[in-house]
Amino acid sequence: MATITFYSSETGTGSAWASASTFPLARSSTWTNKSNTSWNTAWGSFDAGALKYCYRGFFPFYVTWIPAGATITSAVFSVYLYGTVGTPTMGLILTTQTDPTSLAVGDYDNLTLDTPSEGATRVSVTDASYNDFTLNATGLSWLPTPWTDGYIKLGTREARDIDNGLNSTDTYSNARFSDYSGTASDPKLVITYTVPSTFTPKIIIC
Repeated sequence: MATITFYSSETGTGSAWASASTFPLARSSTWTNKSNTSWNTAWGSFDAGALKYCYRGFFPFYVTWIPAGATITSAVFSVYLYGTVGTPTMGLILTTQTDPTSLAVGDYDNLTLDTPSEGATRVSVTDASYNDFTLNATGLSWLPTPWTDGYIKLGTREARDIDNGLNSTDTYSNARFSDYSGTASDPKLVITYTVPSTFTPKIIIC
């Protein structure tokens, strides 16, 4: 059994958000903004009076160096959250981010808005700590086939965003993204896999 850790793309990781006069409009808006600075609100919503905001997080990982024929037994996505407001629950989804090396404003709505497939059990946020998503069968199916290098484009959304239940209760968290100094709190994906043993027959001559 072997384990390998991947860190998300510095320029592709970040948050995208929209604001509008109501939460349903903000949730489905195509008029959006984005940020891939070292930290920002990773997901959630808040009421700023005339404007209502909705945030989503984007975490693309380039997965490589897993041997051909390997069986991936588990994968855990971890994001460091702090400055949490409210008692939020976060869901893990697969985005269709256009370019995993460059977050764009259009990526906010470039995903399945309603009832998306979720790649892990939802997580009740712990502040000032890594929050871990253990990928379920759906999440594991998003990974590239071993030895076929490629991106997995993970995203985070507040449960109320996923369920179309946003309201005026402020609920959000800030995250440390990949360009935060060092890697001690970077978003990471830890994959555990096994490789079949090889059998070499021996010929014994008596």
